[in-house]
Amino acid sequence: MLVGREAELDRIDAMLAGARAGDGGVLVLTGEPGVGKSALLDAVAARARGMRFLRADGAEHEAELPFSGIHELLHPVLGLIDELPAPQAGALRGALAMSDEPVERFAVSAAVLGLLGAAAAEAPVVACVDDAQWFDAASLEALGFAARRIRRVALIVAFRDEVAASFRLSRFERLALGGLEETAIATLVAGSAERPLSSNLVARVASATHGNPLAALEVAAAVSDDRLAGRIGLGEPLPPGRLISHAFERRLDELSGPARGALVLAAAGESEHAHVIHDAAGRLGLPPGAFAEAERAGAIAAAEDRLRFRHPVLRSLVYDRAGAEQRRGAHAALAASLEAANGTAAERRAWHLAAATVAPDEDVAEALAAAAGRFAQRTGYLAAAYAYERAAELTPAPAQRAERLVAAAEASRLAGRPAHARELLADAAPLAQDVSLHDEIALKDAMLEAWLGSVAVAAERYAAIADEVTERDPDRGAYALSLAAGTAIAAGDTGAALASARRAAALLPGVSGSTACTVRETLGTVLVLRGQPGEGAPLLREAAAWFEREGELPGRDYVAQALLWVEDYELARRLLDPLLDHAGKVGDIRALTSALEVHAQLAFRTGDWREAHVAAAESVRLADDTELTVQLAYSLAVLAIVEAARGGPDVATHAAVAEEIAARNRLTVIGEYTGAARGLDALMGGRPDEALALLADVDARVERTGRRQPGVLQWEADLLEAMVRAEQHDAARGRLAELERRAAETSHAWGGAVAARIAGLLADDHRPAFAEALRRHETATAPFEAARTRLCFGQRLRRDGARIEAREQLRAAADGFRAIGAAPWVEAAERELGATGERLRRRALDTPEELTTQERAIARLVAAGASNKDVAAELYLSPKTVEAHLTRVYRKLGVNSRNQLARRLGEERSATAN
Repeated sequence: MLVGREAELDRIDAMLAGARAGDGGVLVLTGEPGVGKSALLDAVAARARGMRFLRADGAEHEAELPFSGIHELLHPVLGLIDELPAPQAGALRGALAMSDEPVERFAVSAAVLGLLGAAAAEAPVVACVDDAQWFDAASLEALGFAARRIRRVALIVAFRDEVAASFRLSRFERLALGGLEETAIATLVAGSAERPLSSNLVARVASATHGNPLAALEVAAAVSDDRLAGRIGLGEPLPPGRLISHAFERRLDELSGPARGALVLAAAGESEHAHVIHDAAGRLGLPPGAFAEAERAGAIAAAEDRLRFRHPVLRSLVYDRAGAEQRRGAHAALAASLEAANGTAAERRAWHLAAATVAPDEDVAEALAAAAGRFAQRTGYLAAAYAYERAAELTPAPAQRAERLVAAAEASRLAGRPAHARELLADAAPLAQDVSLHDEIALKDAMLEAWLGSVAVAAERYAAIADEVTERDPDRGAYALSLAAGTAIAAGDTGAALASARRAAALLPGVSGSTACTVRETLGTVLVLRGQPGEGAPLLREAAAWFEREGELPGRDYVAQALLWVEDYELARRLLDPLLDHAGKVGDIRALTSALEVHAQLAFRTGDWREAHVAAAESVRLADDTELTVQLAYSLAVLAIVEAARGGPDVATHAAVAEEIAARNRLTVIGEYTGAARGLDALMGGRPDEALALLADVDARVERTGRRQPGVLQWEADLLEAMVRAEQHDAARGRLAELERRAAETSHAWGGAVAARIAGLLADDHRPAFAEALRRHETATAPFEAARTRLCFGQRLRRDGARIEAREQLRAAADGFRAIGAAPWVEAAERELGATGERLRRRALDTPEELTTQERAIARLVAAGASNKDVAAELYLSPKTVEAHLTRVYRKLGVNSRNQLARRLGEERSATAN
């Protein structure tokens, strides 16, 4: 009976009504054991009239089995799996061990969202998860991803207080359940007690249990008035959890030995079907009536071939009170009952075998290691780590134990437990007998040092590893030196990076394909960063050629990023496009977020600012939703730059979040990006002194790191213009000379063009400098900078009184800004035109700006010929969500078909290109 929860039920009713109307939501219930979370979810099922009800209960014993929670929740709607985009459907089948298809964990997350959406298309859905703290990590991740996008679905998730933070509660409404009032306790107890309780006794029950309904029921039902008075009338009241345990202990003591044995078996095999548990009971000689007795006592309940404990505390109590020998016997019997199992049942058999084994046993260890491998294939890295570690404990041979500990460390790293991964590597090191495994351990430990300790120390470790291994393994030595170089870049020491990269390059004659490509890319990147593109750019192009020749996809974004710095935009695009397409189709979000970030920079530099904003915002969304924290910092920094140029309102917010992440992860480069964004924002806002201070800090950062290639970040034009606007002309001339020198040394078109523009701003006779700037812009693919030069030129001409010439430059500037979607810059050019006396007719930008970022992303893909399913797969949305967004896109753009949409966006691209 549910009493005292009227306010909570009203909130749930409102949520269900919203889901029925197409506006779903998420509600997180929290509270201590016994406070009524499960009872509230039971009430939801009765109130979900006309809705499809889905429910899953977390089980402590299943917390190590990847995707077991999602399997239970979605089992009633798995018949709709074929409605999902093929990559998502395949990933979900693989995750649930329904097939051997490859599993990409983020594609699984998108599939969970899609399946809920497909179910909601037939009827509104309410999905309830109880004891979510015992959901496996992979299921929680997928559920959290779906929760942030659901429509026409009400999702209610119940956690215990102490673990609720794992679901990122700040994103969702939280409903904390406290104890009931005394009047509610009285009603509750009156409906269940064998005889009426006095008001004084009810008050004592309510006080002793802190209003916890389960504790109140158990205490009131278990003892007489006299015993109760003696038990709770003196001293401090027992906490509800202990009261519940005491009550359950008394109930267990009243059962027969076989019934208690049956409960131990049920506790050990809670994840198993009832028929498996009954078969195991037969192997232990337990009579069939043992389970019936336990069920009559209210300890367990049978439903749909499952045996469920009345309360999770009772299951834990049963399992803990059993002796170690009895627990091992239960697990051995369950393993024997699963002897011929396959799929996930074979994995559970391996767990039971491990739980039943004390001494090292290679057969058991091998079965558990095989299960760990399958967990890892399904991206259940935490389960794989546990399984490999336990397999290592049971492995008799030291050498093989070392191999399994290394596998456990790698799985632990992928599961987000790098500190434990280091502990496992330390355990493996003295056992490793193979020199190659010893080298692998050292390399992995250095990687973890970079994440957990000091990047400078990690760089030294990599170099030391290279010294030790290069003679016997040139590939590994070259790879270690490349990592040393990359780590030194992250630490802001390009000098050390160059030394390591050159050492790696010296090994190229004896190094194979992919490692050789990494070496060339690393050295090329460092050389370009240090302002030596003449030597670095050919190495980058050799690396790019290897990727295109071999068809390899991972790593292309790193090469493409460096190619932007040397203005090889076409080659960067050729590398990125296949990576974006593949990552979107197969659901590789880690690769997709990085590629989108680089794609945003490419689009920004080449003048497609709308595409740049879409790509950067999508990269941020995916990185945030999937907790790719380091990538999120880079994506936010790029988005801040794009928004600063577009006059967006969120520059400071995005920059601040990126900087906070950078501080936690020692990402020194992020400050250069965010400083550039803040500086441009201040310059555009008419605050040149503030812009100068911000950009001077960027200048100091770049000086410390040695990143002197003019095109790496393209912030120097803003610094110089800020100096001019702040009337620091002498400082500007000195800084301009340095930019001119480096632009000449590197043959950098952007640097040469903007240097000529700034020279025009500073010179008394400005016409030759601006003419030279415009000539240089003809060879540089930088439409924003060309329009900006015309704006500056027009401003100088107007101030000289040459209004006719000024209008020509200012009109061209306004048209250039309009074509790339640079609204605030259009306004600036038109203000200057107005100052020349020209009467203006306001012209809209080439395409409406009211499309949201997500709508524009969907429109772009649909215009390219993608179906709704294809778009859903690439953007990690449900097809129904895509359909809803596309309807709004049609209305906003005034088109009625995909062909019209394609023509409309094609006109926009043509305007940008021209």
